[in-house]
Amino acid sequence: MLEMPAMEPAWNLLPYPTLEQYKTSLLWMQDWLNREGITTAHDAWMEFDPNYYGAYDELAEEGNLTVRYRGSWYIDPALNYMADIQFGLWLSEGFNHPHFKMHSFKFLADNAIEGETALLLEPYAHRPDYYGIKNWEDADMVNAFAMVDEAGHQIHVHVIGDSAAKYTLDALERVGVSGNRHSLAHLQLARSEDVIRMGELGISAHMSQYWMVIDEYYWNFYLPYLGPDRANDMYPHQSLFDADVNVTVGSDFYTSEPDLMKAIYNGMERSNVGGLQLPPARECVSLEEMLRAATINGAYANFLEDEIGSIEVGKKADIVVLSDNLFEITTEEIPNVEIEMTFFEGNLVYDQSSSTPVFDQNSSGIINPTCAPTSITLIQNYPNPFNPITTISFFLPFANSVKVEVFDISGSRVGVGLAPTRQYPPGTHQITFDGSGLPSGIYIYRIQAGDFSATEKMVLVK
Repeated sequence: MLEMPAMEPAWNLLPYPTLEQYKTSLLWMQDWLNREGITTAHDAWMEFDPNYYGAYDELAEEGNLTVRYRGSWYIDPALNYMADIQFGLWLSEGFNHPHFKMHSFKFLADNAIEGETALLLEPYAHRPDYYGIKNWEDADMVNAFAMVDEAGHQIHVHVIGDSAAKYTLDALERVGVSGNRHSLAHLQLARSEDVIRMGELGISAHMSQYWMVIDEYYWNFYLPYLGPDRANDMYPHQSLFDADVNVTVGSDFYTSEPDLMKAIYNGMERSNVGGLQLPPARECVSLEEMLRAATINGAYANFLEDEIGSIEVGKKADIVVLSDNLFEITTEEIPNVEIEMTFFEGNLVYDQSSSTPVFDQNSSGIINPTCAPTSITLIQNYPNPFNPITTISFFLPFANSVKVEVFDISGSRVGVGLAPTRQYPPGTHQITFDGSGLPSGIYIYRIQAGDFSATEKMVLVK
């Protein structure tokens, strides 16, 4: 089993999926979502992989998406996170299709209790001197959040431990209330005072109702690692609604499958059908609250409340037909309610009576050139002006041998310490340039990759 920070190095050992492989996977995934009555989803871990985001963009431009996607660029604190944010902001400008937009950045404040990497205020029960792992330094988190917020984009943070919730909200408080509708996900051990702060700051809670149960994780990890007091006071839910927090339904797919009826039941009962209830019972919510979380609240979190989330004149007709009226059956029957039909913008995209999806995934649609960059790109250095260190970034749509050089205004090469020519995989890459021994002035940096060459200017101010 790999912890989240260890997944990316492992993934990098695997072959990169092709654009067509990603498109095939997304079509399969959207068919599953439509069968579950889902027409809008947030991909909370978008990589800087042109095949990955290019697949979304091409399907949208071809008219082949029956799910409205919003996404978050994943930002790794171990890399040059400011350059990655700048690149993500630039890249997001190219995605303006109503069915696929990028307007958010994903951060991991901590990781998971079962891996002993969630960040706690009190030590782990079985390790008296151990508190978990803090992924971000306070100043770095504030700087990253401020850059995203000032650009008008959203901040989305994975938060498990109570200490992770505290330091994340401390950073958001320092950034200030901006109306960008930032969000925290999971909140497994969030304290009541931090729940109240979320309401005051206008922070949405993307909850994982599927996890609000007593299962093998509870017995094997949460109880022994946290002790009974904390294990029996996990996942605030009703208290979030009471604090006027915008609560949504999140599957955390692929960790949990996107079964909407199961999420509604788990949120109401804090148990699986026939299973033990996860304390405290006061955190059980009503059917009305769960339906809001699954509809209008999710729309609000993505700035879509004027288009979807409720049945009103002038809104898009995203409608789900159920086999039963949820208000006329017992709570225990809800997980067995079937999705009979799903409509996306007035079009029938799933019909239970049909053995195959009714949406023709080979149908012609509006076909425009993709907005996603498909060529080598040299990105403006950050910061600029700088003193004395800056980061030069470039983007590769495919693996290539790259050389980066810096010249002064007279054409003399400087920056001998830059990385030598070497092979890079697809994606965005950063090189640090140190101008400590150079005078103030304008400098030119150049990238060469095969037949491609590009230059940009940067300013050193001392």
